[in-house]
Amino acid sequence: MKKRFRDLAKQIIIKLDIPTPITFSEVYVEKAKKTFLCAHFQLDDYKMCLFDPKEGPYIVSRIDYHFNTLGMHISHFKTESKYQSKGLGRKVYDLALAHADLMGHRESHGYIMPTGEISALSNRQAYDEYARLEYLKNAYISLGNEVSSLINDVFEYEFSSKWQPHEQMSKLSVYEREFIRDCRDSHENED
Repeated sequence: MKKRFRDLAKQIIIKLDIPTPITFSEVYVEKAKKTFLCAHFQLDDYKMCLFDPKEGPYIVSRIDYHFNTLGMHISHFKTESKYQSKGLGRKVYDLALAHADLMGHRESHGYIMPTGEISALSNRQAYDEYARLEYLKNAYISLGNEVSSLINDVFEYEFSSKWQPHEQMSKLSVYEREFIRDCRDSHENED
């Protein structure tokens, strides 16, 4: 790992101050044409986070998830507004799904809930909750999910995806696959 990423990892460890192993790796995001530091750790949920060396120890994109009898439940997924539409959300999503794949899970699911600013909509004069949900529905579909309404309620949606064994891992680079194996191993050694 390059010195600037090692230094950033030290800052993150100090800032997060969590009593669990943190696995780090440099990850290149093609669309952003930039390398970020990825951190994976587990508190209540697993967390896959991207950090921009220019921003210091502040999370710019993250996904929180846990495993249950249905597979992988995604409980939080957010990219800071100035980093949206640059492939960072896709990167943490793909890494998290690869972790689920490696752990033997074959599907993911979650609920669509807007939690912050959506930069593509903030340029418009006016938009409402419906526009935010429509934007996020399309974003989850572009990630390969099916989106369905919950109990025919207009404003509540869930997303889900299924895959074959090793399908998610095969989407990653050799270095990213090694990172995901390190993530699994760090949590197995913790038990």
